[in-house]
Amino acid sequence: MFSDQEIKPYVMKHIFLIALAIVAFSACSDSDDEFEGDRDRLEGYWSLTDITGGIAGTGYEASFDHLQFNDDDRYALMVHDAVIQEGKYILRKEDEQLFILFTPVSTNNIFFHDFEKRVVFGDQDTTLVLSDPCCDLYVYSFEKEGK
Repeated sequence: MFSDQEIKPYVMKHIFLIALAIVAFSACSDSDDEFEGDRDRLEGYWSLTDITGGIAGTGYEASFDHLQFNDDDRYALMVHDAVIQEGKYILRKEDEQLFILFTPVSTNNIFFHDFEKRVVFGDQDTTLVLSDPCCDLYVYSFEKEGK
């Protein structure tokens, strides 16, 4: 059969490869946590305080008054406690700036999700501003409830 001198390098090589695979796999799963802190900051119930922008700069009358973020990358637009739109959101960063894209479960006449929005936190994470990407679009301001 095989001698100890022949088996040891074979076993050591496989142990090394298994350990390397475990480290590589855990490194890949850590990259999913890139936005964990941002998700924690978003999570909760946000009250809509203002909408500005648009062609006249005066915003518009929204059909929702709250935005809720859950810990499973889900959101809901609400009127009081009634959900009028829900879905998933995706975060991304570009040049250290955070962006969010809303994807509703079903489409309706609420155009809040039409564009990716820039995310800005303020006042120790108790205020949130979501800005549409360009000219003549809207800026949504929120205050966090329960903090």
